[in-house]
Amino acid sequence: MHTNIESLPHNIGNLIHLRYLNVSWSRVTELPESVCNLTNLQFLILKGCRQLTQIPLGVGRLVNLWTLDCRGTQLESLPYGIGRLKYLNDLRGFVVNTTTGTCPACMEAEPRSVLKGNQKLKHLRLNCSSRSTSDGYREEEIEKMEKVLDVALHPPSSLVTLRLQNLYLLRYPSWMASASISSLLPNISRLELNYCVHWPLLPPLGKLPSLEFLEIKGALASLPEGLIRQATCLATLDLANVCALKSIRGFPSVKQLSISGISDLEIVTDLPALEFLKLDTFGRRNHHLPDWLAACPACFTTLQRLDVYGTTQLLRRCLQSRAYWPMIKHFPIFSIKDNRRNYINYIKHSCSFDTNLVDAYAAFAAAEEEEETEEEEEEDINDL
Repeated sequence: MHTNIESLPHNIGNLIHLRYLNVSWSRVTELPESVCNLTNLQFLILKGCRQLTQIPLGVGRLVNLWTLDCRGTQLESLPYGIGRLKYLNDLRGFVVNTTTGTCPACMEAEPRSVLKGNQKLKHLRLNCSSRSTSDGYREEEIEKMEKVLDVALHPPSSLVTLRLQNLYLLRYPSWMASASISSLLPNISRLELNYCVHWPLLPPLGKLPSLEFLEIKGALASLPEGLIRQATCLATLDLANVCALKSIRGFPSVKQLSISGISDLEIVTDLPALEFLKLDTFGRRNHHLPDWLAACPACFTTLQRLDVYGTTQLLRRCLQSRAYWPMIKHFPIFSIKDNRRNYINYIKHSCSFDTNLVDAYAAFAAAEEEEETEEEEEEDINDL
């Protein structure tokens, strides 16, 4: 919910019993220093304050703070004082800035740990301030960012969820190395690695003993073998825009699998616990279900639900008596939709088949023509 609030009163610090302060999606450009007098404050929500560039240096006095949400702000740094917030368990939108540093501690020649001692911290999101290409970073900036992540932002062992996004480094942080990851991050159950595009390899994720949810977005050639063999607790695997990935196989405990933007994927197999499969069919030019889905129906005998997002032409091929119906009819629950709000919903047990396409052949033709026109226009643009 957006508001037109542009500032907070300077005497807000007099509200000494205030426990919840939410200025999300407002036009606030700064927080008054008196906010740091709110020693009973437990929740500070700054999400979506796009004009907010800094928070007061005295934030370390908010000794009872549980949650600090800075997502969607323009914060250039966070004060070192956050390391004193011993009850902080949810820190979101922590920005690593290679120009100004993340916090005063990170600006030093040898950065100090900001987070490691906070054993109440459960949820952490780290995001590097990015440029249009990694070529824009100087070598010293990359080295500085590596130090910041290795030392200043070394997370505590209490961490349960971790999100790393846009880390334009040539390696993953040292605390994710093989020798240490299982002891330094023993409680991680949810891990999101988004657009860490220059890591030549993923860290040894199979050594995370509690990992249940894994999301990977961005460039990646293959999933690490250790993850396949050792991630016995992994229940949900979400892969998007992992363009070079050729195969997904051998995950004995995965129950939910989401695949989007992986056009070169050749095989998905050996997933004996899989119950829910979600597919984005890789762009509006692809009017087909992937070959691997039809090639090995025995690989999906445990599947209870298949959800697909695709083109209108693909929807037509999923209608009864059409090309994909012989395969679709064996799934307990099947759903497909396109970006024009057309849909098909099928439930095998009750023989229920519902669609808004059946009586709209003219709409099909119009949608097809529109899709073809869009593709031609896109090709013309690419040829320029």
